[in-house]
Amino acid sequence: MNAPLPAPETPRTRYRGAQPFGDDALSQRTFFGRESAAQSLTNQVLANRLVVVYAKSGVGKSSLLNAGVAPRLREARCQPLLVRVNDVARGPLASVLEGVRAEAARQQVEYVHGDTGSLWRFFKTVEFWRGDLLLTPVLVIDQFEELFTLHDEAARDAFLVELGQLVRGVRPADAVGDDTRLSDAPPSLHIVLSLREDFLGLLEDAADRIPQILDHRFRLAPLTRENAAEAMVGPARLAEAGFATQAFGLAPEFVDAVLDHLTLRAAGPAAQVRRAVEPFHLQLICQRIEQIVARRGAAARGQPFTLADFGGEAALAETLRSFYALAIASVAEARLRPAARRLCEEFLISPEGRRLSLEEHELRKQLRLSEAALAQLVASRLLRTDRRSDSTYYELSHDALVEPVLATRRVQAMLFSTLAIGVSMLLLAAGGLFGFLAVLLMLWPDAFEGQPIDPFVGIVVLAILGALLLIPWRVLKSSLRTYRRFRRRSRGEADAPMPGYVAWPDRLLGRALSFAGIGITAVVFGIGVLGGLVIVGQLVGAGQLPPWLKEFETPGMPNFYQRPLQEIGWVVFEVVVLTAFGLMLWRLGRARLHPEAEATLGLLRRAARAPGFGWLDRERTRLVASLLGLALALLGFLIVRQCAASSQGQLPGWVPTSWLSIDAVSTCKQVHAGRWKADEVFMMAWLFATLAISLPAPLRALRRAWAGRG
Repeated sequence: MNAPLPAPETPRTRYRGAQPFGDDALSQRTFFGRESAAQSLTNQVLANRLVVVYAKSGVGKSSLLNAGVAPRLREARCQPLLVRVNDVARGPLASVLEGVRAEAARQQVEYVHGDTGSLWRFFKTVEFWRGDLLLTPVLVIDQFEELFTLHDEAARDAFLVELGQLVRGVRPADAVGDDTRLSDAPPSLHIVLSLREDFLGLLEDAADRIPQILDHRFRLAPLTRENAAEAMVGPARLAEAGFATQAFGLAPEFVDAVLDHLTLRAAGPAAQVRRAVEPFHLQLICQRIEQIVARRGAAARGQPFTLADFGGEAALAETLRSFYALAIASVAEARLRPAARRLCEEFLISPEGRRLSLEEHELRKQLRLSEAALAQLVASRLLRTDRRSDSTYYELSHDALVEPVLATRRVQAMLFSTLAIGVSMLLLAAGGLFGFLAVLLMLWPDAFEGQPIDPFVGIVVLAILGALLLIPWRVLKSSLRTYRRFRRRSRGEADAPMPGYVAWPDRLLGRALSFAGIGITAVVFGIGVLGGLVIVGQLVGAGQLPPWLKEFETPGMPNFYQRPLQEIGWVVFEVVVLTAFGLMLWRLGRARLHPEAEATLGLLRRAARAPGFGWLDRERTRLVASLLGLALALLGFLIVRQCAASSQGQLPGWVPTSWLSIDAVSTCKQVHAGRWKADEVFMMAWLFATLAISLPAPLRALRRAWAGRG
């Protein structure tokens, strides 16, 4: 017999996503693929006093007990009581008793309070009634490993002693009194202990108090392909009122594509196919299917959902990666998103990689997260709440979220450490160059227009420079350690859901782009430093360069003193543009070598985007930038053509020469004369590169527009 709850006012969803199925009418109606396991476990529970249920993290133990076993137990005139032992402050016994009271109230059964002196006394005196029917309690302790991971040894041993007396049916010595119900007969009760498979060995420590603790075990395996297909198709075809979408069908080839994707353990030559499907991953994909169907509305009615509707194989991969980042992005206040990430990555996961709970007031005190932000994280199913006594505790909604959260933290740490390494190396190189020049000027004062430099001043400058360089040096050492540590962890994830295999053409292209980007950035940085020295020399020497800079003089350099704003502005502009180009090449190379890091970085950028800028998505930004680059490239080619055709080798009259550098005028003369030196060759190469980079995005936009029109 089911215990339906009042229908929610908001439209209901067909798939649970990250949340486990609950003990409610909606969960029981949409719970597919576990019918055989639910019936088998129910029979085992009814036939034995104690059953241990175990499975790997994320397989769905809580969902099976809530939506599959609980309604069957009620049909067998039993009262399922799903509790936990996670109240550290009051202890495991108080946690169980409070959980039983809350479960009785939730399921709306008549509850005769029992003696709370011990587990034996409580279950000998408590009564549960549904009308005139006395129900047999079934105590289900979910996540039983919390007894070992959250409580100290004294509290754990005391609880195990009481649980052992309850299981063995042995009355404790202190269970005496005037109450006639406290007889020697064991209480009528069934007990289920549910825990993760990797904690099963901990039950051996309780064998001396509960000898039969491992006699009756039930291992829940991941979904088979057949069960997973039913879990996908079953909820979609429910034609009932109240759902956010109308009933819809899934194309068989799409179902096969999803299951093929979820059973592929690795990519590339090392690919292995496993027979089982993780329910958590399947539910996330199904949740996204329902969201797409809801957006399409009437346009999707009567049409089976296909892989193309979902977005292809790439969208399948992104769904499993993006859940965490998109949940963070759902927080409306952008300034609170870093605190939300810190909550998940530092406060809700232990150093050993286990889920932790955090009390609401402590959470808001340390992280200053608003109630609305926490509610949004719960609504997005990233977090779930647990009410204990007078406080609300927050935790990650599923064990399977631990690895994606940690993987995001690893990728983020690698990206920021790489950036810190590059910046600190550039600062060290610049500081070393300036220090070297300072030493030269101290040893050869004639190099600086015959002005001697006081050695004491030079030593003080070098000391200050050395002290300042200690900062990037420490940053470099720390960043290198961080990068190596997280890189080793990433390489050690042989069973990661999104492995980093890259085919050799992509590796070759990625390394070439990375080295080219680093090379261009380093050269431009060196040129920028040299340009800075030239500018300083021009200004100090009243338009005359020092002798040691004469060999770097170009036709436009003497004009730095005459037109400092225009010339300095163009130098800064050129350095910034070329540095951005080098960094773009480096990033393209990194995206080829580490596609999972690039995808995570894109999700983090979306999560950090401020409200109100939703229109500035990645594709639109790329299109606008490409059109601007295309216009500038075409304008550059037009100017070069007119320079070559002009009899005087002058810039076209419509070009504002007062805004340009003198080098632009001399370059135009060189082009007209046919003398192509380094500056002219580089300019043409730059224009062709800009044209090549700017063309793909507009062409893709035109192709999509044409396809939409068709």
